[in-house]
Amino acid sequence: MSRKHKKRGRAHTLHEPVTDGAYIVYTDGGCAVNPGGPGGAACVVTAPDGAVAELSRGYFSTTNNRMELTAVIMALEAIPGDAPVCLYSDSQYVLNCMSGAWSRHKNRDLWARFEAVSHGRQIETRWVPGHNGVPQNERCDELCTLAMQAPTLADPWQEQGGMDFSASQAHPQGQKASGGAMARLITLPEGYEERVPARMSVTEYTGRWHVRDVCAKAMLAFFAEGDRHSFRSYAALKSGGIDFWSRKSPDLILADEPQKDVIWSSVQAHLSGEKEQKSAVRWYGRGLPLKDAIRKALVDAEISENAMRN
Repeated sequence: MSRKHKKRGRAHTLHEPVTDGAYIVYTDGGCAVNPGGPGGAACVVTAPDGAVAELSRGYFSTTNNRMELTAVIMALEAIPGDAPVCLYSDSQYVLNCMSGAWSRHKNRDLWARFEAVSHGRQIETRWVPGHNGVPQNERCDELCTLAMQAPTLADPWQEQGGMDFSASQAHPQGQKASGGAMARLITLPEGYEERVPARMSVTEYTGRWHVRDVCAKAMLAFFAEGDRHSFRSYAALKSGGIDFWSRKSPDLILADEPQKDVIWSSVQAHLSGEKEQKSAVRWYGRGLPLKDAIRKALVDAEISENAMRN
């Protein structure tokens, strides 16, 4: 899994909080593909009486920094409003923004939530290196990763401009949304009958859709998830190499489709690049419903873009 890289170092002893009766909080957040991939936020909270609570949440499409800040907010929302807190975080972004050293011009929605939940509260902050042998920090990382792998929540606000893509916004042909592949709203024309995957074995699937075994297994695992697909779900779909569909043109693939004009116009409406358009139609040929085929092309394009950027 591609996650933000945290420096490793030697184990060290952390001091107890200065304030008596403080809740001790460790937080962590991360994103599988930053920005726009699935993310997780987690915290481990120890009460003054020694009781320990663990919280975690997974989001379909988000950013590293949003998850780091979300983890802090989650913890503060779970602690009585008048209780002092000693916060340990490995996020320079969160700690520097909290102290005022860095600007809060991004993620303003989350910083507004932070201000509301932290108002009037005494909070000590400590930086802790990630993956440094501190049990609570390691546990946060584990919870964060698990949440990231099974996201259930939508985080519509994106770091780029703080725009909300959760509303019903259609994207004109050729226009690229800045919210990441999983934040894109995909709409199909009224009256279009979407394909419903049928239950079948791997052997039956390879024969019906003319794909390799590895593709059939991936597709059946994808369908088994129902409607709760994550960024990782689409990224895991692989053809297994050159197959029946790899070199076919969209015209040839859709030649016998009764709704071919609607399918092609929908692909063009959501995908501006010829490469992505061809990819979507080929995945449709392999058996993906049209919405999922378009989303698959968006995810693959985002993965390629991030790889080139890094």
